[in-house]
Amino acid sequence: MVDSFINHLGIECVLIVEDKHKFKSTNRFLPESKIVEIPNLIFGTFFQNMSAIYTLLKLSREMKSFSVIGADVMDGYYNVRESVNRLFLLRVINLLGIETRITGFSWSPNAKDAATDLLRKISTQTKLCVRDPNSVRRLNSLRISTVTEVADLVFADDSLEFAANIQSWLDSSDKPFVTVNISGLGVQQNGEYSAHVSQYKLVVDALRIKGYRILILPHVFRVGDGDLKVSADLFETSCTSEDLLIIEPLTPAQERQMLKAASFVITGRMHVSILALSVGKPVIALETAGKVQGLFDLFELGNYCLVRTTEFGEETVQMINLLEQEYSTVCQLIQKKIPEIRQLSLLNFTGMDLL
Repeated sequence: MVDSFINHLGIECVLIVEDKHKFKSTNRFLPESKIVEIPNLIFGTFFQNMSAIYTLLKLSREMKSFSVIGADVMDGYYNVRESVNRLFLLRVINLLGIETRITGFSWSPNAKDAATDLLRKISTQTKLCVRDPNSVRRLNSLRISTVTEVADLVFADDSLEFAANIQSWLDSSDKPFVTVNISGLGVQQNGEYSAHVSQYKLVVDALRIKGYRILILPHVFRVGDGDLKVSADLFETSCTSEDLLIIEPLTPAQERQMLKAASFVITGRMHVSILALSVGKPVIALETAGKVQGLFDLFELGNYCLVRTTEFGEETVQMINLLEQEYSTVCQLIQKKIPEIRQLSLLNFTGMDLL
């Protein structure tokens, strides 16, 4: 999302991060932008956050526009403090008369009251770029009607890049392959670790019987709810020597290129769905927080977004069977929708004061 934002901004920008060492961007234009480290701006306690905001305000004379990349982190579903700190920060910047916005974000049906109250307070001054129709309806029901319906920021970027190690695997066989992502966050939310992996094993076994090779793709590399450990466990229990496990992060462009070569994708991460759909590939996704469904509704493919039950493996296999029957129709529908959704994504930048 950061990469896409910088690519389409068109001018030098200042990226504000809490820790330069933990922040990673693959954007090739990043050297033209400035990174400013302000600890505790988002993750700090109340007094830490106040001190961080004071540091930020010292930069206000240089601000033409101030944007928060919203995505999944505004409604308090994952962490109330972090969402509230982001929203309060926008309220402070609004007092300075500087243009503010939240780019492409979702709103959960289980949003926290503290986040909802703050969003309502800033909604008349901050541009709210909401990335799916379901979230728009939820906000409207909360009497927050000053929203702009957009699509996720990532749809604004269509860059592609070959990764040599993956390309050599692709070239090693004529057999089709399916990309499978197992989400560490989904494992946490779904309960027992081994049971979750066993459901994915049902899916991988079914794919192998159908003649596919398997590419296991961790998308999030971090401690706690990252994908690498659970991906490695799935690979060890379910895959063979003809399959591939990605063990290092790919750039968004590399991930797009790899997903473009797959027959289709099965994922527990929303942004793997976005990257795959952006290059025209069908996706079967497991819902996490009531937000992925809105993405699939944008493409009129809502039935391919599955509720993450404790027994999701069998239902996923059934959807694979359906997708194989509808494959051409689904691909045509995605291709038809991509230009429209890309234009929606570009609305994240409309009206930004950059002069």
